[in-house]
Amino acid sequence: MKLPPAEEITLINIKDSLLLAKYLKKAWNEDCFIVFEVINQGSNYYTQFALSNESSSLEWEFVSNEYLDPQFRLSDEKIQLLINRGFIYQDPELYKYPSPNFVKSFVFKEIDDNNTTLEFQKIMKEAIEIFIEIYELKYPIQIKIKFVK
Repeated sequence: MKLPPAEEITLINIKDSLLLAKYLKKAWNEDCFIVFEVINQGSNYYTQFALSNESSSLEWEFVSNEYLDPQFRLSDEKIQLLINRGFIYQDPELYKYPSPNFVKSFVFKEIDDNNTTLEFQKIMKEAIEIFIEIYELKYPIQIKIKFVK
């Protein structure tokens, strides 16, 4: 199956979370990974999702300091803000394939078109809030969206 091509969009305010949710929904329907990479602010910030229709689950990651250039690394205070939002570091002793990024997992109890669309809208709204509040990005934010198997 051929995946959708990469696209670039510009976020101008929090309402653009509705647009990002449509891309997340498309990745859900394609049963693939999706990466939202910031391309206009000099950083290498990104957030990515592994979605599984089969297990009704989603694993969400934000880039950690391991992958960030020194001038863009998060302070301990900013890392704590991510932890407060439910993101964790996966301990290699507890996880078979731990991610070095900040990870948050979801399992959807109800799977229907309306439910997943609403959940994806909430998730993408939170993603934009995290980019603004924790990674300290400013609007407009240019995002490259990539679908990956």
